[in-house]
Amino acid sequence: MKLARSLKLISINAAVLALMLLVADVIVAYSRRDPESARKIDASYHHGLIPNAEFSHEWIRGDRITEKVNSFGFRQTKSDQNVRNLNQYRTVTIGDSFTEGVGLRYEDTFASLLPKMFTPVANMGVISYAPSIYQEKLRHYKKRGLSPKFLVQIVDVSDIQDEYHYHREGFKSIAMPSFINDTRLAKTHAFQLLVKGIWMINSRDPLKMFSKSKRSWLNQYYSIRNPYTLPNTPSYYQEGKMRLLQGIQRSIKLFPEASHYVIAYNWGPNEMTESGRRLYSEYIKELRSAVASYRNSRFCDMTDVVDDSNGYIAGDVHWNRLGNKQIAERFYNNCFNHIDR
Repeated sequence: MKLARSLKLISINAAVLALMLLVADVIVAYSRRDPESARKIDASYHHGLIPNAEFSHEWIRGDRITEKVNSFGFRQTKSDQNVRNLNQYRTVTIGDSFTEGVGLRYEDTFASLLPKMFTPVANMGVISYAPSIYQEKLRHYKKRGLSPKFLVQIVDVSDIQDEYHYHREGFKSIAMPSFINDTRLAKTHAFQLLVKGIWMINSRDPLKMFSKSKRSWLNQYYSIRNPYTLPNTPSYYQEGKMRLLQGIQRSIKLFPEASHYVIAYNWGPNEMTESGRRLYSEYIKELRSAVASYRNSRFCDMTDVVDDSNGYIAGDVHWNRLGNKQIAERFYNNCFNHIDR
């Protein structure tokens, strides 16, 4: 009897402690206002922005940008501030930090610099996205009414590594209630542990997530982001490239009635190695071939469009306003099919 009472008391105390920790977790998630407070893990498409949250970042030291995420969870553009339903969007742009526009105000991003015929434009880009994430995010919003006339996928060279990494960690789209997934509840440690735990179980080898090789991989993660500046082909390359091509094609298939454009570019100003140039040339050919297999799709090679340092944020690989303007102008003048009007 004494043992039973002791176990019962321990159970009650443990439950009370767990409840208190959960309440504290929620309070912290709603009260914390760090520079990344608008960013969240997302069960459906890995990570994103919290709808209606304050968006604040300081990519360039001393230049803090503060905006508001729109009601859909997208960074706003010059043309979408009166959009109330997803089916009002004429154009969707999706990509990683280049598309999101890190270090820039929203009006200086590619999505905001497109001509009026594309408006209203949705900027669905978020830092560290890759085509498999595009696919899941587009699928998620298609179910909610998204049906663009134009879909522009902006593919980054680091996406190859990201594709390998996301598959390695076991990412899969998980159905979660929107009152959790689309709010600050997604910032709680409890929710993050739940989602990451499911992904880990889904990974190739859950035990390897804690291995020495995993730690070694993370330690060199940023030094091998651009495979075309390395002396040798990185181990992630072939698998990552295959998954990138598959992700692009699946996103095209999601909207068969839309006109599709896939923009590819290299980081700059960065010198490719001799072997990297050969590898990059093969990569561009494979991208072109993968996109050309769909009648309503065009491939846009933007490798040399932003060709000097004036088009980049100082000391960084990302485009500044001039670089984004050059990409937008080249897209409209040289890549866009004007019959699509």
